[in-house]
Amino acid sequence: MAGSRNRRMVLAGAVISLAAGMVFPALADGKIAEVKIGIRNEYEPGTVKEPKVQVTGSESSVENVSWDVRVSDWEPGKARTGKIVLRADEGLTFGENGNSPSVQVSGAEYISAEERENGSVLEVTVSYTPVLKLGQTESAGWDSASQGTAVWRPVPYAKAYQLRLYRAGTQESGEENAADNQYVNMLTLTGTSADLTAYMQEEGVYFYTVKALASGSGEALSAGDAFESERIVTLRRMSEGWEQVSGRYQYTDKNGVRASGGWRYIDGGWYYFDQDAYAVTGWQYVGGRWYYLDGQGRMKTGWLNENGTWYYLDPTGAMATGWYELGPGNAYYFDASGKMLYDTVVDGRRLDVNGRAE
Repeated sequence: MAGSRNRRMVLAGAVISLAAGMVFPALADGKIAEVKIGIRNEYEPGTVKEPKVQVTGSESSVENVSWDVRVSDWEPGKARTGKIVLRADEGLTFGENGNSPSVQVSGAEYISAEERENGSVLEVTVSYTPVLKLGQTESAGWDSASQGTAVWRPVPYAKAYQLRLYRAGTQESGEENAADNQYVNMLTLTGTSADLTAYMQEEGVYFYTVKALASGSGEALSAGDAFESERIVTLRRMSEGWEQVSGRYQYTDKNGVRASGGWRYIDGGWYYFDQDAYAVTGWQYVGGRWYYLDGQGRMKTGWLNENGTWYYLDPTGAMATGWYELGPGNAYYFDASGKMLYDTVVDGRRLDVNGRAE
């Protein structure tokens, strides 16, 4: 028994001697050879927050953090310089063999480190880029002067907005049933309003959600949370035919669908509708050619006199340029803007006072 106890004592002594002779990479002979600092982003929607600074291990602690500019004046994406003051635990100092400690920083860019107070304090300089999660709009509703137009308050730093339109589900009692809400369409917009009448074809109550987007902003900005609009717009099914809205024209076909986003042939004439379902008027550049549409949006063909200047629109409605023959021996010349030239010479050919080539 005594021999066994002696062997255990010898083994324990060997382990203690081995441990005493080991050199740990972060701490040796009272010297802190390595420092690891973590800088973690803090998020509060709509507010740029100061990051949380932590030091790994128990050999030192963060004594102070200061920045070149007050946090309240920070802008997302604009780098700020910070100084992190670390104090070594009692009896320890930073550095080893006359060298400064190795400093590793995550979440920011390491710039430099300086020892003070005989090595008991280490001041680390970093460059940190503030981040921001976009906030929500303060309100979202409908324009009282234009039925079916969604409007919302702008969100600071937002580059665009994502709008999702829904038709509210209802129970037999008439109360809303969220489980039956119908998704209608999604739009990405740069402004803070959108005419949604073209998408609200069925009778019912509609609402939308809108959230701020940070597209093209890199890692400094992130999208906000969706905000749900008021439920105040109830639309009846639109009847077939033309409707004048704020001096502009819209057309609904027999299926209750409003024409939008291109050419439509209606009642023997061509019309061009924009994405908001309005018939455009005047000169329009479509598919690389110029067209002229009258005050109600109907495409014109043939001769057009505008403010004393003559233009010619071919059977497809496209504006003529250069030499154009209306028939054998009936040629005219139109410049690049479509203006008919007259009483002049072009390419050696004489144009009379009516623009006809002699």
